[in-house]
Amino acid sequence: MKNYWQNLAFMLMFLANLAAPASAAPIVASDTTYSVYVGGTESGNDVAGIFRFDGRPEAIPRAGGFLVVNETETEVDSTRSLIIITLSADRDLFPAIDDVALLGIGIFNDGLDLLMPVRLVDARISFLQPGGNLVDNTENLVSQVSQPNPWDGFFPNDFELVGIEGIGGKNVQTISFQFLVSTELDVPEPGIVLLSGIGLLALVAARRRKRA
Repeated sequence: MKNYWQNLAFMLMFLANLAAPASAAPIVASDTTYSVYVGGTESGNDVAGIFRFDGRPEAIPRAGGFLVVNETETEVDSTRSLIIITLSADRDLFPAIDDVALLGIGIFNDGLDLLMPVRLVDARISFLQPGGNLVDNTENLVSQVSQPNPWDGFFPNDFELVGIEGIGGKNVQTISFQFLVSTELDVPEPGIVLLSGIGLLALVAARRRKRA
């Protein structure tokens, strides 16, 4: 039921956005909460926390140390913004050699609260050692996101995780999520919009018949 009304709201916002002037930052509502999940397939140390999008570092315990989470949002141009969420620890986040990093934003159905419909253009994760030494930077992971256009604020969604190989045992102590979003949405073909509208009407009609 909740997902149905969320999808309907996103569709209405999407149609309204087609006639609205483009604008960029701010994209994420200030002082709202979002969740982060971090774990390793071999080392474990799974932890999930709820954080506030306010640009102030917050810490939670993890594996005998602490995980500090912070976020920034920067306007790139008149239609695009870059949202960065940084995770920092005081020890190797994935100490096992064969570790696969398991990561997610929005678990517990608490994704980023977006102020307007935006398209997720690019989503990457960087892994760094102390001093900012880059260990790995992923390719664009938008294809793994369930709802990128318009983006629902989840990565990859509210019940799955992204798995990244090749960073175990390399003293990775910082993870950076980088989300490039645009207020210019990909406009579907008129026929697709019409079919979507018919589908929504059919759902409403079906619910009315069920209630009757």
